Amino acid sequence: MNNKSTIVFVDDNEIDLFLHEKLAGRTGAFSSVHSFAKPVDALDHLATLPPSAGWAPIIVLLDIKMPDMDGFSFLSTFENLPAAIRNRVHIVILSSSLQPGDTLRAEAHPLVAAYLNKPLTVNALKEISETLM
Repeated sequence: MNNKSTIVFVDDNEIDLFLHEKLAGRTGAFSSVHSFAKPVDALDHLATLPPSAGWAPIIVLLDIKMPDMDGFSFLSTFENLPAAIRNRVHIVILSSSLQPGDTLRAEAHPLVAAYLNKPLTVNALKEISETLM
């Protein structure tokens, strides 16, 4: 079993995804990196994960403001995935939202492990990896 977690970025901004992938690679903390510009594609990917026993955790960094499905709709849909999958996944909101309501709502959501503000840094990724492993 690989003791490194997998990281999944969900953000409609292709430039942010590219930069986040590069930062994740620089940490050396992740066994694999996946990026999705469409939240529904990320949900499809998560739905195909094997059962939780014996597998390293998956950290999802999720943007809030996206056009087709926002982060909160993603969370609502994610709640319907099997428990064996949900138990492997730690969701971290990564947003540039300046709306205090977004922050409060995200931090109060039971599936949200943490809230990070953009821009993402290598140190923030390392800290999240260490905290959620």
